[in-house]
Amino acid sequence: YKQIEYFIKNYPYDKNILTFSVGGDHDLSALTYASVDLIEVCNNYRHDIIIGGYNNTQINLKNDKIHLYHHIGSGTMRKTDAPIILHGHSHRYSTEMRNNALNITIPTLSDINELMPSALELDLEFSNGYITNSLIKHIHFGSSDVILSEAAFDMLKRRTMNEEEIKNTELYR
Repeated sequence: YKQIEYFIKNYPYDKNILTFSVGGDHDLSALTYASVDLIEVCNNYRHDIIIGGYNNTQINLKNDKIHLYHHIGSGTMRKTDAPIILHGHSHRYSTEMRNNALNITIPTLSDINELMPSALELDLEFSNGYITNSLIKHIHFGSSDVILSEAAFDMLKRRTMNEEEIKNTELYR
């Protein structure tokens, strides 16, 4: 209860930023053993934090999507055609192109598992409603913010688009 209360009170708030997430093994254990549903708590107290489910969820962006996955003991990653898959659980940042998708393992914000907690900034460019390019900045938040690495990915290189599915042709970033 104290950890969830701390999270609700101390997770940074900016009225212009929404946080999308998927519940993981620790969140599910709070539900299973203490009957505390972090999704329900966020729905009631933090409307800027959207947890789409446990184990798997998807964020729809125009004609495209990002898949969020967090390993849970008895769960598996759902099949997805999302061009970007964000993986939780291992807490070590990495990127890999696998099955025509950019697989990104998310680093940890906590200093429990890592000496240098960090986060990612993911900038996406769109054309015809599809993600065309992504830029990932791996950032350490300390006495001053430090960009540890940057990586750019051409998201159209391995994808084919069905012109009939294109619904929005607005170009934006």
